Amino acid sequence: MKKIIQLLFFLISGNVFSQNSYTISGRVIDEYNEAVPYAIVSALSYDKSVMISQTSTDSEGNFTLKGNAETIKLIVFATGFETYEEKTPLKWDKNISLSVIKLKPLITELSGVVVSADRKKPAIKLEEGKIIFSPKESSITSGGNALEALRKTPGVLIDNSYAISILGKKGAMVFINGKSTYMQSEDLANFLKSVSVSQIKNIEVMLNPSAQYDAEGGAGIINIVLSKHNIEGTYISAGSGISYWNHLRNATDVSLQHNTEKLNINASYSHHFGYINYDYGSERKLDDKWYISSSADTDRRSSVSGNFGLDYLLNKKNTIGMNLSVNSHFGKGGIDTQNDIFDKNFNYEKTLYGQSNYFKQRNARYALSTFYAFEPSENEKYNLDIDYVFFDGLSGVNQPNWHKDLGGNRIANDVFLADSNRKVHIFAIAFHQKFPLWKGNWLSGIKFSQVSSNNISDFFTVLPSGNLLNVNRSNTFDYKERLLAGYLQYAIRINEKLSAEVGIRSEYTFSLGKLFPRQGSNQKYQENKRNYINFFPSASLTYQKDEKIAYSLNYSSRIARPAYQDLSPFILALDGLSDWVGNPFLEPQKTYKISGSGTWGNTTAILSYAYTNDFSGQITEKQPNERVIMIPRNIGYQNHFSASILQEIRWSSWYKMHINPSLFYVRNSFQIENYASFSPSKWTFSCNSQHQFQLPWKLTGEINADYTTKQIANVNEISKPSGGIDIGLQRSFWENQLSVAFSFTDIFHTRRWDSESHLPNLDNYIWGYAESRQVKFYVTYKLGKQSSKTAHQSDLEEADRL
Repeated sequence: MKKIIQLLFFLISGNVFSQNSYTISGRVIDEYNEAVPYAIVSALSYDKSVMISQTSTDSEGNFTLKGNAETIKLIVFATGFETYEEKTPLKWDKNISLSVIKLKPLITELSGVVVSADRKKPAIKLEEGKIIFSPKESSITSGGNALEALRKTPGVLIDNSYAISILGKKGAMVFINGKSTYMQSEDLANFLKSVSVSQIKNIEVMLNPSAQYDAEGGAGIINIVLSKHNIEGTYISAGSGISYWNHLRNATDVSLQHNTEKLNINASYSHHFGYINYDYGSERKLDDKWYISSSADTDRRSSVSGNFGLDYLLNKKNTIGMNLSVNSHFGKGGIDTQNDIFDKNFNYEKTLYGQSNYFKQRNARYALSTFYAFEPSENEKYNLDIDYVFFDGLSGVNQPNWHKDLGGNRIANDVFLADSNRKVHIFAIAFHQKFPLWKGNWLSGIKFSQVSSNNISDFFTVLPSGNLLNVNRSNTFDYKERLLAGYLQYAIRINEKLSAEVGIRSEYTFSLGKLFPRQGSNQKYQENKRNYINFFPSASLTYQKDEKIAYSLNYSSRIARPAYQDLSPFILALDGLSDWVGNPFLEPQKTYKISGSGTWGNTTAILSYAYTNDFSGQITEKQPNERVIMIPRNIGYQNHFSASILQEIRWSSWYKMHINPSLFYVRNSFQIENYASFSPSKWTFSCNSQHQFQLPWKLTGEINADYTTKQIANVNEISKPSGGIDIGLQRSFWENQLSVAFSFTDIFHTRRWDSESHLPNLDNYIWGYAESRQVKFYVTYKLGKQSSKTAHQSDLEEADRL
């Protein structure tokens, strides 16, 4: 009997394969127009329902069936959806390209209660060693900006100076669509404030980036992937909303995308209008006196951004494209500061009042990107990218200061004016290639970039007769940096379960900084030239036991070059008693990191250790005349250990939770004068959790909570515990075309940046908080006609590029 069955199978197979074979291709999406991966697609004979061909969709929802028949019917099955069956008979005597197949969510009625399958995309997931956060899937981030979304990203912490850390280690580099922004700290924060959450597809957190990525960023890379639809047709999305606590704010965004078989055009506009408050201060004990400061800061700046992109498919193998974007953060602002001065017995002596009236502020970024992509096959790609970025920043601030004695009489009255202008030109060109080699894939590339910065700072004393330039506090600082990088990387699947990847990256850096003092100044011309070459090896080993269990081991080395603003030696007055000054002798930091991870179903654990030499940070130093300065210095080295868990728990069909507890240890070892006795260290626990509920009346509820214990914030500064709770509600109408979201962020107003630091004869206690408690309401409307999948999706959105 067994031989007869084998013979029949052979005869049938021979008959089938002797006939002409055709294909049916298409794409399966859900009600949100998102891809449905791993759906089962079957072709059955129309009259007898005999299986002819079967396959499953890939991660993008695409499928291809092979075979032929007189007439067939298609059936699509996917978990959480109603089974799709094509009623109209389809004649399969040629290659067929279908329109998209949209599946409906599965709805079940139990004892009068309607339960709909949860098809909302997970806001948090882990893929290929990356922590991926989708802010658009959270009602709490609706109407927000990219900086707010980063604060909600698991494992990411942002302090009050906008320094970004990953699992407690500072020095994260932020990329947009796989490319460096070439910005740090406040400039980066202003740029991110101008990027609407609606423009963001995913935020990817990479602890150990491979050699194909820029080596910059000691803590790792945060890649913000902007949205781009890959469905043919015209798609329009518009959203607007308000937020309120101390001030009323408006956020609005509009996006348009038109796709044809060969052309992809996308455009977007967004703005954020309204004021926001910050309150902060310090208690400083310097020698035998106390200085108690408090400031009320109102930021009146607005953010506006625009984007236009075009991809054109020359043919099936060649694509060209360009993207033009403008981001601007501009407006006025005001800071009122009061410094009360006491003697060592806490007897009041006098009060110093100060104001910072910003009459102009602008941080604008203009970027033009072009690319050419050649893809002779699915596994072979060649990319050429050319980018130009122009950054234009300026500020003007009027600073009146006065003293009052015990009787409330003014004993001094000075008015200063600071005017600064900064222009940065960035040019980059990169070539990247990927092709099969032996049993694996070979990746290599080369990149050249140049940064030219011109910084003008003028400081005036305001007199009745006019403004008098203070030549000793005014100067011009020019900085140029050229970088030539190349990398080699090889990835191979050793067997069905084991894969490996090794790479090496080399970067040659040349930098030149020049300080030009004003005529008559006691400052001197300074020039600081550097050139150096570094090598950055990386390696990873992955064992995939089965679909649910996997283990990986990763190693990489990274670099953190000084921000060019930190290399300028000019003095910036912060208030009447403290200054910030740059350091032209800062050295780059080198970080060596090893990490391991394990995934068991919905649970992932990550262990990581990093060692950083020439570790740098901002320290506070005493100066004559009751003043202190804050200056960045290379202080020694740092050891950093972290352990983190990503866990998804689905308690029921209507409630799921993501939780991310982390434990990290930081030890800073000083090797500079007056700090030798300090080696601050601290264990820190941090936890972020997200809870999503399917509620009656088709509402989706969300609760986010985060908490961080004491941690080393900056060199020897210990920040105090902080955290908060956000809640949100969201509902969709008209087949998900209209979405309404309501949220209440930081409901107990507990997200603060309190800290303390101690040095000989200098104790500093800092406190502060922002207008993080807000009530938000946001409405989004989507309109579009999608008919079929595009023939090509540009590599601009892919991460495997320079």
